[in-house]
Amino acid sequence: MQKPVLTLKSNTEVAEASEANLSHALHCSLAVLPQKFTQDELFTTICSLSYLGDMRMSMFGLGEDPNKVKNIVNNNRDRFQALYRHTIQSCGVLQANCDLTSFEQDMSSSGRRLLVDGIPDAVKPRQQNLNTIELGKQVQHNISRLVNKSSWAQACKGIVSAGVMKSVVYTAHKISKAIRARV
Repeated sequence: MQKPVLTLKSNTEVAEASEANLSHALHCSLAVLPQKFTQDELFTTICSLSYLGDMRMSMFGLGEDPNKVKNIVNNNRDRFQALYRHTIQSCGVLQANCDLTSFEQDMSSSGRRLLVDGIPDAVKPRQQNLNTIELGKQVQHNISRLVNKSSWAQACKGIVSAGVMKSVVYTAHKISKAIRARV
């Protein structure tokens, strides 16, 4: 839920989980981004988190439109801005210009510790004191591992629930769409 989604029914528990998820997505993205970056780079990095390790994105490069993340961000920029405004403003390691279009993060050792504290345990690097590049790579690797496992599970469930023939037709459609996007 780090991308704009339609919430059908909300309650306190869903709202709190959503806020935590937005904060986690922001912190994971900051681990990957350089010291200075733009709003588009931030939202593209956030959006790309759900596709790291996704089998559809890595199926020989044919599973999905290679511009999928960019298209999601471009078509939902206002929604990303509204969704992340509070999370960005309350992030202790990030400075933004007044219209939240360019950013600079605190790269000091205390800033990096604060950043790592905001990364969820499931993807937090086990090794301490990683340099900035190693931290970003480790966070991406850990997210990729989680997403890959769930994307394979989802694909297997799809075959079981929809049947082999419908799954083959669906996959062929996705590959065709990805090829057209490259031309």
